[in-house]
Formats: sequence, C-alpha cells, structure tokens
Amino acid sequence: MIKKEEKFFVLKQEDIQAAGVQSRIEDVCRFINETRKRQGKKPLEDNRYILCNQDEPYAEKVWQTILEGERAKETEGKEGKE
Repeated sequence: MIKKEEKFFVLKQEDIQAAGVQSRIEDVCRFINETRKRQGKKPLEDNRYILCNQDEPYAEKVWQTILEGERAKETEGKEGKE
C-alpha cells in the first residue's frame, strides 16, 4: 500500500544563497555522495525530482497522479514475477 510520507526536504537555492551557506550545503552534499557511493547507490545529481508545493490548488491532483503511477509500477512488478 502506497502512503504519503515525508522522505525528502527541499531548500530553495535562493534562500541558501541569501543565508550565505552555499559552501556548507556543498560540503553536506559531498559527504552524502561519499556515503551513497559506499552503499553502491547513484550520486545525488543522478536523481531528479518534480516538486509541487502542498498548498497549491492542484497539489491533490499531482498526488493522485503519483499514486496511480506507483500502483502501476507495483502491478507491473507482480506480473513480471509470475
């Protein structure tokens, strides 16, 4: 069963620059990439996401589209195992 969960957090690049913490964020990303490499995972920059603010009037439609896609992947995965 697919459910909403908070897996990610997003920082607006404009806010990072305004706060003057760009180099700190880069250090964190470098550390995360090193950890991902040890775990055999792709680097952060290989993962791209489409974001939607939850307070947008179309957010529920976006969420339903995501759920439909995830359900389709689950169905395809089950059919491939049979």
